[in-house]
Amino acid sequence: MLLDMNLQRYKSGNTVFVGRRVLQDTMGDLLINVIGSFLLSFFAWYKSRYNSAYFEKFRVQFLNS
Repeated sequence: MLLDMNLQRYKSGNTVFVGRRVLQDTMGDLLINVIGSFLLSFFAWYKSRYNSAYFEKFRVQFLNS
């Protein structure tokens, strides 16, 4: 409850959400996250389908000391 916040939004402005409304808001957020992850996964699959080297430029390179 740091700074009057938590993972479930329980109030919007001066309106306090109670019970089911809090759960619906959290489940809506989770659903949007799942849809976004599927879209990004599809994009990554499509880009790497014909060009397996596409993601090489994003690879983290460690410097040898």
